[in-house]
Amino acid sequence: MNWLVEEPGYAIAFGVIGACAFGFAWLQTSSSRWLICAFSVVGLSSVLVVLERWVETDREQIQWTLHRLATAMEHSDIGGIGELLHPQANTVRQDANYYLKRFTFHRIVIKPNLRIQVDRQAGVAVADFNALLIIQGASDPAPRRMGRYLLVWFRDVNGSWLVERYRQSNAIDGVTKRGRTIR
Repeated sequence: MNWLVEEPGYAIAFGVIGACAFGFAWLQTSSSRWLICAFSVVGLSSVLVVLERWVETDREQIQWTLHRLATAMEHSDIGGIGELLHPQANTVRQDANYYLKRFTFHRIVIKPNLRIQVDRQAGVAVADFNALLIIQGASDPAPRRMGRYLLVWFRDVNGSWLVERYRQSNAIDGVTKRGRTIR
């Protein structure tokens, strides 16, 4: 049932199709019951869209965490990065310090191939996606673009999804290794 509160497109499509169908029936028969049905479908669709905006699912929280992490990297905000890391994610913390000292991150774009798998019972999740990094090293004359494929493991800590570990590789792995079972 998460699909209903993760994507407003279903509720909008339901409203448009229902309103058109009942509106057409009303135009054909001039019966007010079809007009009432059309307005009811629009009202129900509106309630579903509001519900979608109000309910924040695990996938949406994880996606929000990834975007906050990218923003913190772009601003070299080590404190902001630390807030998004699991308390035992020392390797990730060390990597963040290393990369922030070595590079300036001008932009981090999370590509639309983001896929998130959540195991609510175990309190773990995995996100895999491609990212475009626009970075500049100390000796680089200009920023350069770099594509990376990332696997990011999350753990639920008191209702917050925090980064536990990650793995990065060449961007082509986002095509060739996608779809494998991730653990």
